[in-house]
Amino acid sequence: MGVAALAGVVSAAQVVPRASGEQDPLLMSNLYVWKGYRYMADGEYGAAIESFTEAAALSPTSPEPHFGLARVYRHNSLIDGMLEYMTGVKFLISDFYYQSLFAANLVLIILASVVISFYLGVFIVVLRNWKATWVSAVLTLSPRLGADYVRLVLAAAIAAFFIMLPGKSAFGVITWAAVVGSALTWRYATPSEHKVVVAFAALLVLLAPAIDWTSRIVSTHHPQSPFRMAAIADKTLDERFERTLQVTSAHRKYDPLNAFMRGLYHLRVGNHAAALEFFNVADKLEPHNAAILNNKGVAYYGLRRFQEARVSFEEAIRYAPSEAVIHYNYAQALNQLLHFDVAEEEMEIASTLDFNLIRSLVADAAPQDPIAVNLQPGALWKLASTAPERRFKTDYHPVESGTAGIIVLVTLAGGLVAVSYRLKVAARCDICGVHVPESIARRKRKEIACRSCARIMQDNVGDSDELERELDARLSKLHWRSTTLRLVAGLAAPGASYHLCGQRLKGTLYGILVYGSLILALTGGSIVNRLPRFRTGDGMALTVFFICVYAVYAWRSTVLVLRHARQE
Repeated sequence: MGVAALAGVVSAAQVVPRASGEQDPLLMSNLYVWKGYRYMADGEYGAAIESFTEAAALSPTSPEPHFGLARVYRHNSLIDGMLEYMTGVKFLISDFYYQSLFAANLVLIILASVVISFYLGVFIVVLRNWKATWVSAVLTLSPRLGADYVRLVLAAAIAAFFIMLPGKSAFGVITWAAVVGSALTWRYATPSEHKVVVAFAALLVLLAPAIDWTSRIVSTHHPQSPFRMAAIADKTLDERFERTLQVTSAHRKYDPLNAFMRGLYHLRVGNHAAALEFFNVADKLEPHNAAILNNKGVAYYGLRRFQEARVSFEEAIRYAPSEAVIHYNYAQALNQLLHFDVAEEEMEIASTLDFNLIRSLVADAAPQDPIAVNLQPGALWKLASTAPERRFKTDYHPVESGTAGIIVLVTLAGGLVAVSYRLKVAARCDICGVHVPESIARRKRKEIACRSCARIMQDNVGDSDELERELDARLSKLHWRSTTLRLVAGLAAPGASYHLCGQRLKGTLYGILVYGSLILALTGGSIVNRLPRFRTGDGMALTVFFICVYAVYAWRSTVLVLRHARQE
């Protein structure tokens, strides 16, 4: 794994030795955020502001304290609340740790809502055409198996399929059932339903790389993920972080990223000798890297080996001449070697490159040591997207069965489509439209009626008025039963009513929207959470958002079904 873009700077973390008994800043920052929300829930806004402010001081790049301050300030000053909120958004989108957390949640929620909506659409197609397939199969097999046994044989075949299905997960069984059902009902589906099945097939093809890409994003927050460790390397001083790095080092002996992180951690706790050892390893594995060379210089500086620090900073400047921090560090080493004129020139260059950063460093009354640099977010994203291994594996059929599973599934689906075209097409009742076990190719009579309509006609022979009244009552009953089914299905499974009324694209889009908002409400906005996890809110806003989205959908769904019922 390369670290080609390590030279970028995400944040300047001053090397401060960890005092005995000092608490971990990331842990304490999360704790103060949690306390702030508790104070705010009790109406103690002054104490909440103090807690959020302390959290921001402990973890300056964390967005949560600013989001908390925004919620407190909005009660008195909407402008102050908006400014704090925008500050939180700025940190949220500028730091890899929070970028990856946001991206992991976003892609998981979108992927889950899209999958649920597409699976719902294809199962509606299967259920709408299942009766036609069943009646056609019974009609075709009855002369060979006998009318008394054909239904038992078909039911046993379906049960055997699900029993023998080599599914490793419920999602896999559902996927195979959807594919097999689509193949069996393909012949009887309408052109618009064919489009739904084709879109579902495209989803299955794209779902494997989508899950693979999603797992890479999610893996950035795996406890042993090197990307997560690199992202929090300048946020935590917890000894558990170092122990985790030691464990992963056994599997990453030749990984410059791991060596870089271990060196950065030891710099932050003041162990410059150990830091220099790890940076030397990283330098051998990834030579000519400005970030590694800069941090080597910081380690040399901490060991009072100023000449060697100067050489390291000079090499770092060769490969990253536009980084203000490296010029600043070089000036510090030159000052220790009494080269004040050159040091002043380097400070001017650093100030030109990043005036605000250098001013904040120089303004401090205490003497400043050289600054270590961490990875640039762009470099971490590049590493995360090209990582050869995945910490999380989300498997489903047919992918989890490998190439053999895909071949079996495609062959089975193609065979079932071919078999369905060998079945006799069942006719429909001329009165109510229900499928009847009568071949449409052998239709000799002018009229075909189902059992219910035939019984009504037989009971009212000679009485045309009563016959017409009972048939109208049956058609009205079927009509309102269909309308009620559409209403209930639309409310229970968002998007189903649009599919049942023929508006399949809208049904898919509404399903994605409603299911996405439902996942947000159930998970409190995040499927993947930062560690340690503290509940910082009751999630009421997301619940209200889902209720509003669902209410709008329910209203539009009901209007659509009633309008469709009138047109029928």
